[in-house]
Amino acid sequence: MEISILKMPDGIARWNLVVDYLRMRTAVFIDDIGWDLNTADTIEYEQYDVGSGTVYIIGHEAGRVIGGARLVRCDNSVGNGRLKNTYMINDAFHGKITLPPNICWDAPPTDAKSWELSRLVAIENKGMVGKQLLDTANAYIKMHGGERCLFLGWHAFLRMAKRYGYAPRQLGDVVTDEGKPYVAFECPVI
Repeated sequence: MEISILKMPDGIARWNLVVDYLRMRTAVFIDDIGWDLNTADTIEYEQYDVGSGTVYIIGHEAGRVIGGARLVRCDNSVGNGRLKNTYMINDAFHGKITLPPNICWDAPPTDAKSWELSRLVAIENKGMVGKQLLDTANAYIKMHGGERCLFLGWHAFLRMAKRYGYAPRQLGDVVTDEGKPYVAFECPVI
């Protein structure tokens, strides 16, 4: 498996991998799980997929995407006024999106040393692919001066992070959306 780190405009030559990752998100999050998310032409996307601040970590074999994740630095913002978005955990805490605000007990960080990883998904060899995606994201964050990574995902991700050698700290309540328990947590970069 090869891992590619893609960001606009540098990653444009391999942007087909991002498009395939967005299609994978549609298959997993909408078709399989049943979440009510935005789609266009079989591509799941949202406001956090917009702008040059979004970084994609994509796992692929022979040109076929088998996993991926999205990174956004926590001092990032897109838009202005009422339409200004930062990152999922922060926007949920401040009531800008429909996720429960108790996803965090305290205001999440908005500094350049903090990053959010979300939409982690793998369709094959999930444990191995997930670990490689997380390790690549960790190395990328460290290389860019980051000290912590915030995650939003199913509660099992917190246990997975511990198993992979990270030191997760839960940031808020375990909440349920459409019957699925999920949680926000952070890990120091190693």
